Amino acid sequence: MDSTAAPEAADSDADADAGAETEAGTAAVDPSLRRQWALVVFAFAALVGLLLQTRGALLPSFQTTFGVTEAQLGLLAPLASAASFLVVLVVGLRAGDVAFERALTLGLAGVSLALLVVWWVPTFALLVVAIVGATAAAGVVRALDRPVLSHLYPSARPRVFSLYEMSWAVGATTGPLLATATIALGDWRLTYLVAAACFGVLAVAVSRLDLPPSVGRERSFALSGLPDLLSHATVRTMVLALFCSVAVEAGVFTWLPFYATTFLARETATLLLSVYLVAYVPGRFLAGRVVARVGPERVVLAAAVGGGVALLALLSVRTALAAGVTSFTLGFFVSAVYPTVQAWATGALPEVSGPINAVANAAATLGVVVSPALVGFVAEATGITRAMWLLPLFMAGLLLLALGTVVRSRAAARPSS
Repeated sequence: MDSTAAPEAADSDADADAGAETEAGTAAVDPSLRRQWALVVFAFAALVGLLLQTRGALLPSFQTTFGVTEAQLGLLAPLASAASFLVVLVVGLRAGDVAFERALTLGLAGVSLALLVVWWVPTFALLVVAIVGATAAAGVVRALDRPVLSHLYPSARPRVFSLYEMSWAVGATTGPLLATATIALGDWRLTYLVAAACFGVLAVAVSRLDLPPSVGRERSFALSGLPDLLSHATVRTMVLALFCSVAVEAGVFTWLPFYATTFLARETATLLLSVYLVAYVPGRFLAGRVVARVGPERVVLAAAVGGGVALLALLSVRTALAAGVTSFTLGFFVSAVYPTVQAWATGALPEVSGPINAVANAAATLGVVVSPALVGFVAEATGITRAMWLLPLFMAGLLLLALGTVVRSRAAARPSS
């Protein structure tokens, strides 16, 4: 049934509902089945991270193979992001009307087939179509994977979401290594053949798994119902936190190696991004372990403070060792924000986890689009060194948001006189 009305329950009622779902859901789901689904979803997250970071590493190979310009290469990222954004938004909002097992199987199979086309393509135009198609098919899975985890692990959402993001980080770190290995073997296309096989295996695995009935308890939202969903304070906080944190992440992903070439050799500057990404693994693992003890508000506050200090230090140092340490520290702290705030919002409204996942992806996509473009525009006018100082502004926004949330949380916890 379509729902465009705002959730009528207050935050306390939503938390009570989440607690009820926790007890019922945990008891009803076979632990072995939960583990199998978790492994499939984590493997998917790792493969998505691998593909994303592999694409950047293979851009020079695309240019050499197809004889295209930098401007043509620049079409890949925005087209793929747009496809992913639209699919995740539409499927996520309509999650209550979707047959999860079928959609997940078809999405994974679609990615595998599209990557096989990438392995074969003779022209750059077909390469773009195939990569965009693979990203769109992956968007179907991304729209539903966190809702699946949310229903299977209702009592451990923050930890499980952190493990999901940690899996992505492992894949993202591995991606450039795979690209380097296939180039060394003489054929960059092997990267996509390997990835296609992996996604195909996941499609077969999902086709043989069943989901418990609790996963089907989703509510759908029409686009006109988004303002009502955003009227929930926790959802608004998630959206703002994701926009600010992902803006920092996207700025670093896009511009850190280029910025670092202003004071380091190109080879060393390129390694900084790998150092930054490696830090996501322990950062997200630790966040998932401590969030139940200290609460999501304090985890985000610590991430904003630590990440802010690390970012300011990174933009101030001029040696390889200092840049490496500050890059790692920044990645460690900022990586905690995404899984923490999304799990927090999902826990408040567990039966609309699909729409919440869609809204979270939309907020993250906005950060991905705005930050790198803004830094690039300012860099053209003033130089990359000055332009990178835009990133602390986004971090300051995250810090102010986290401080306000902690203050409100403490005020709400005080007993009324």
